[in-house]
This record gives sequence, C-alpha cells and structure tokens, in this order.
Amino acid sequence: MSLETTSVTHVTRVLVIGPTPPPTHGVSAMIRHLLNGLDTREFRVFHLDTSDRRGIQHVDKPDLQDVALFIGQWFRLLYMLLRHRPQLVYLPISQTTIGVLRDSFFIAPAMLFRRQVVCHLHGSNFRVWFDSAPWWVRAWLRLVLARISRMIVLAPRFMPLLDGLCPADRVVVVPNGLPDPIAGGPPKNHDESAGLQILYVGSLSTQKGVVVLVKAAAKVLSVVPSAEFVIAGNWTDPAGQRRVEALIQEFDISKKIRFVGEVDAEQKETLFAKSAVFVFPGLQQEGQPLVVLEAMSHSIPLVFTDRGCIRETVGENVAGLQARIGDPGDLAEKILTLISDTAARQRLGRAARARFLEHFCLAMHLQGMANVLRKVAHRNGSPAQHPSDRTSGSPRQTAP
Repeated sequence: MSLETTSVTHVTRVLVIGPTPPPTHGVSAMIRHLLNGLDTREFRVFHLDTSDRRGIQHVDKPDLQDVALFIGQWFRLLYMLLRHRPQLVYLPISQTTIGVLRDSFFIAPAMLFRRQVVCHLHGSNFRVWFDSAPWWVRAWLRLVLARISRMIVLAPRFMPLLDGLCPADRVVVVPNGLPDPIAGGPPKNHDESAGLQILYVGSLSTQKGVVVLVKAAAKVLSVVPSAEFVIAGNWTDPAGQRRVEALIQEFDISKKIRFVGEVDAEQKETLFAKSAVFVFPGLQQEGQPLVVLEAMSHSIPLVFTDRGCIRETVGENVAGLQARIGDPGDLAEKILTLISDTAARQRLGRAARARFLEHFCLAMHLQGMANVLRKVAHRNGSPAQHPSDRTSGSPRQTAP
C-alpha cells in the first residue's frame, strides 16, 4: 500500500511543553525537531512554548519576568488541557530547584486531568542536584516522579540517576539525533589548505573548559606553529573571559587563536568544513551535546573529556581520543596525536560519521520518541478519539 493511501486508525493527541529557538540550546533544538518530526498521521501535536526570547544568558537565571512568563504559561496549559484534551503531556525536566518546581507545576495539572505524562532528562547532573535539594523539594519531587508514565534519558549510564525516584521499568533510553547535514551523500573533504584548524563550538566559560583549552593551545602551537584554534560561542563567565584574555597575552598566541562569537547555522557549517579536529574539553557534567553529534556527522574526529555520555557517544579510540578532565598537558597531547597523523585523523573521522549515521541521525531519534509515546498512549488500550481528530494528518498547533 502506498504512503498516500495508508491510514492510521487512532490519532494520539500530544501536548509538548518546552522551549524552541531562539535562543538555541540543546533542549530547544530537540523540542523543535520533535515538533517538526512526529508523524502527523499518528500524532496530533499541540505546543505550549516556554521560551524566554531574551537570549541564552537568561536560561536558568530566573527573575521576575520569568515569574510572569510562567503564570501566563500555566493558565495556557489549563486552557489546552480543557480545549484539546491531549492523551499525553511531554516535557523536558530541569536540573535546578527553580526549574524543577516550575516543571512540577506543569506536571501536576496534567495528572489531575488524568493525562499520561512523559518527562525527558537531557542532562546528567540531576542526581547531584536532587541529593543537595531541600528536603521538601525532594519529597515533592518523589511524589511527582513516582506517578509519571515514562522518563526518557539519553544513555544507559543515566538510568541509575532515577533510582528510587521513578520505577525502573518506566525509565527508557532515547539518544539525541540530528539531521544529516550531507543528506546521505559522501562526506565532504575538509579544507586544510590554510593549515590545521582545531575547533570548539559552545557556550564559553571556565566550566566548559575554555581556560584549559587555551593552555593546551599554547602547548600545541609551540610544537605545530601552523595550527590554528577557532573558538565559537558567547561568554557566560566574565571572570573566565578575563582569565583567558590574560593567558592569550601571556602566551603570545593572539594571532593563532580566534574567538568568533556566536555563529549561525551557515557559519557553523563553514567552520566544520575547515576543521581537522573538534575539541570538547568540558569540566562540568553534560548530557549528550548536540555539537558533538554535529562534528561526528561532518566526519571530524574529536578530543573530549568524559562528561555526561560523551564517551559512550564518541567511543574512546573509535571516533576520537579521550583527554583527562582539567589537564591541559593531556589535552594538548591528544590534539597533537591527531594533527600529526593524517591517516589516524581520517580513520577516526570516517568512524565518527559512520557512528553518527548508525546511532544518532534524526530519523532514529524520532522513531525512538514515537515508540515511547505510542506505548504510553496505548498501554491501557487504544486512545479515545477527539471529534476533531483526523487520520490523514494535522498541523501542529500552539497555544493562543
């Protein structure tokens, strides 16, 4: 039967709660892919947008405007629950006290309306935060999480983070995924005619490892003066920025290390095309950074630290080399290993792309997400139909 004539007997109504770009960060990007990628013949998707359009610097930094935004969003949630009667409510869950409390006040009304709730944990710092939270926050969250239908995590190593909080049989793994930038074609050859470019893309702070990276860059450049470091992103740590600027002057490497600020999608593609190595030297815990997947999709080998599930994503000595956390000397050594061995660099780059296509392309991620939503929606039998449901597909709708 052709795709055009295939029909879906039951349409599942899903209310997605979460931010979309701008600003662009991991969670907002994945929410956008979910909204655009779910099969409209099977899912009718409504969206409650929780974005703060003021910029990335305001993410996880609550103020009075955030309170006003939340109040408006909470009343829109009630409207959407009453108006659209979704069977499922999906939302990413935070890893800060204010963020988790906000999320719980989205979850509670959904549960009162007897909707199935699917939460998504995009990071690995949840247990550290939970164990240090006030007792009443922990008690409230235990009550909430014990009643959700599913908790999605990014990798098997994150499943123990929910021990004692969410029934183990309700915790499922769905890795992140991104569109293939080459659209199934052969990988592009990296333009190394101007020298060996080592790239970092992400927010800039001490905890992201930028200070360590600059110290490592000085060591690399003392051995391979033709190398060049490009660092893209906005500073979120003024003290770290001052420290980095002082180090660049101290090491006299200002001509070989470029800070290009925040880049858009087209500029990022250009940077990837010219880069021989991608570096992710984080000190803080991570989830599964999308920029790591982007580098892999472009056949770029990585030098990384074991934060979040990056090691499982890249594979040590499979698509990159692991450096010790906070160690500029070891980071420099791993970078030098790659830029001095063209054959090894190309082999790891090919492995990076193959690994991306096998495990982390967007189609696989969306299939995994759809499987989770489908099983939750149908676990008590086929979902009841809303009079406006159509089996031929319907566009995503947002709150008024």
